[in-house]
Amino acid sequence: MKLNKRYKPMYKKLLKLQLQNFELKKLKKLNKAKWFDFSTKIERFYKRRKSGLYLFDHNIYSKPNYLFKLKRKFKMNLISKQKFSFFYGNLLTKYLKFIVNKSLNSNKSKPQDFLIQILESRIDVLLFRAHFVKTIKEARQLILHGHVKVNGIKQTYYKHVLKKGDLIEISLKKIPSIQSNIFTKSFYPLVPSYLQINYNILQIKLIDKPSIHSILTHYNFFIDFDNMLFYFKN
Repeated sequence: MKLNKRYKPMYKKLLKLQLQNFELKKLKKLNKAKWFDFSTKIERFYKRRKSGLYLFDHNIYSKPNYLFKLKRKFKMNLISKQKFSFFYGNLLTKYLKFIVNKSLNSNKSKPQDFLIQILESRIDVLLFRAHFVKTIKEARQLILHGHVKVNGIKQTYYKHVLKKGDLIEISLKKIPSIQSNIFTKSFYPLVPSYLQINYNILQIKLIDKPSIHSILTHYNFFIDFDNMLFYFKN
């Protein structure tokens, strides 16, 4: 009999990958000293980000250090892959391989642009970018429960990719809770320029195709997209 994978809390994954959590209040409620130190580190990180002193340059060329062993290089690529997957709500490796191969087979000169365009056009990611929800997981719950419409039609598939001109609407039942959530948000990072949002009636319109340059400031870690494409390639 094949045993199921052991459930691992989200905070353990955050600690392992050294990622910034979106809900610091939950971390502060934990009693152990390691979580207090981790939450303090995250708060300092966000203070530097807001002051513009801590930004990652994703356009630099990453030169490999050949003094590293192969095992060390594999570990770095694996952690980078895990961070990228966690950043988009714990995407499955099978799904990432599918969209990477789709990006590589596209006619575009830069497949990483096509990859980001697919991921950033997903309905769950757009709800998160618009600050309607605190996490992508919360956005998926909202979609699965039938509270989101695309062009007037109820959409329950959270992997649905929107096209330019598509309109996202929220059901009347969920408008009060989302509006109260918006009032408590810090709105950092800023909403991408390819979104047009009406916060009075909670509508999101995709007015342009997402680009890699308009989303780089949202990444709270350095990511080498060339290595990412090579890692997930068949």
